[in-house]
Amino acid sequence: MAKGGEIRGLNEAIANLDVGGLAWQRVVGAAGRAMIENVEDLVGRAQRDAPIEEGTLRASGDAQVFVGGRKVGGGGIGFGPGETIKTSAGHPVGEEAVGAEMLRARGKQAIAGVVGFNTPYALVQHERLDYRHPMGGKAKYLEDNLKEQSSKYSDNLKQRVGEALE
Repeated sequence: MAKGGEIRGLNEAIANLDVGGLAWQRVVGAAGRAMIENVEDLVGRAQRDAPIEEGTLRASGDAQVFVGGRKVGGGGIGFGPGETIKTSAGHPVGEEAVGAEMLRARGKQAIAGVVGFNTPYALVQHERLDYRHPMGGKAKYLEDNLKEQSSKYSDNLKQRVGEALE
């Protein structure tokens, strides 16, 4: 697994299938369903570990899945109009931005899961290791869970795609 949670080889394998063919449809469908399962699990874990004062930060957690730049699962991370949030790699996050970025950078078969929190202070709470959280939660509530579960998520994708090809 690469930094940022990308499964190496999956997008390339999908790109080499006959686009629109039965095998392609089965693989993309299976990978999309696995990605939905993965991001739903990740957002739940991150919400559990996010700092809590009133519960607003935890409640703002959301997950989305895109296949070929089109949203296929999850809620709607509600970034403000015209606002562009970027990942640590500098890629835009948000429905329109993710879709456009995927079509440019990865091709029409790309599959991406996005997990985020929609409060003005979510990023600060995530990054500031010196903050204390007397009511519960911790910094790195999203990153730590992704790192801890990355093998599980990768295995889920591999298993689902493998089943689709049987």
